[in-house]
Amino acid sequence: MNVVDIILIAVVIVFAWLGYKRGFLNSFFSLVKWAGALAIALLLYGNIALLVEQYFSVREEWQKPLSFLMLFITAFFLLSLLFMLLKKSVTPETQSSFVNKITGLIPGFLTGVLVSVMLAKILVVSVWFSAPEKENRSVLLSSLSSSTGWLDGNVSAIFNTPEPPKISGSFETAYNASDEFKSELFNARPDLEQQMLQLLNTERKKAGLKLLITDGKLQLAAHQHAADMFTRGYFSHNTPEGSNPFARMKKMGIKYKYAGENLAHSYDLDAAHSGLMNSPGHRANILNTKFGKVGISILDSGNKGLMLVQEFSN
Repeated sequence: MNVVDIILIAVVIVFAWLGYKRGFLNSFFSLVKWAGALAIALLLYGNIALLVEQYFSVREEWQKPLSFLMLFITAFFLLSLLFMLLKKSVTPETQSSFVNKITGLIPGFLTGVLVSVMLAKILVVSVWFSAPEKENRSVLLSSLSSSTGWLDGNVSAIFNTPEPPKISGSFETAYNASDEFKSELFNARPDLEQQMLQLLNTERKKAGLKLLITDGKLQLAAHQHAADMFTRGYFSHNTPEGSNPFARMKKMGIKYKYAGENLAHSYDLDAAHSGLMNSPGHRANILNTKFGKVGISILDSGNKGLMLVQEFSN
């Protein structure tokens, strides 16, 4: 446990205590305000960012964060006004009753958890949270990140600086240890893996090819290589020991006549897919008529981005 854990716990305790002080109704209104403002901001920030880009001279890396924060604050303020009107119908006796105060702990606690999740997501993906991994070893941060992975893509898109995806070269790509990739805090993203499979099959369908099916062994091979690249801080088809994709497949007992591997590192799934499709060698793998099976692994490390591995075979 470190300072980040203490802060997140303190946030939950403070909101739970406020829930007791305010009572159930006020605390419930507060929960709806936070959740509603967050939902509105996540749904609409992209549209506002386009307007900011068009009409204001704002640096690109600030357009989405500012749009998100403006929407969140505006929605929170408007919802606050609405609930102020609703609270007028609640009698003082109801507000001050013991039952109302005790039950207020529940929405207060939930509001604290919601705020902690929001804070955790921003900390994990934010460019301002880039201290060495050992100093960032937060138990709660890791737990909240893994249990709310569905938020990662949205928050990463808002708070990470846009940059083009990195696409692997040939199988002779040199091993190159780098802090740019090194991370021990990452989570599997089966939701993104399913989206990537759909993207691959959409491309194959356009080309009149048979669709790829997921293979468990290939997926395990992809996951192991993605995790190894993050853990040891490199981006290459070859491991530091020189083991290439085909050697790794054979070692795992995967039988094949034809096989291939695609690698990408990005903060955005669509950008990674576009990068692969714009690279002749990787496009050839995706549209290879000899391939019928695929294993996809996508690991999300927050501020270190997405590590994507595709393993193909006949």
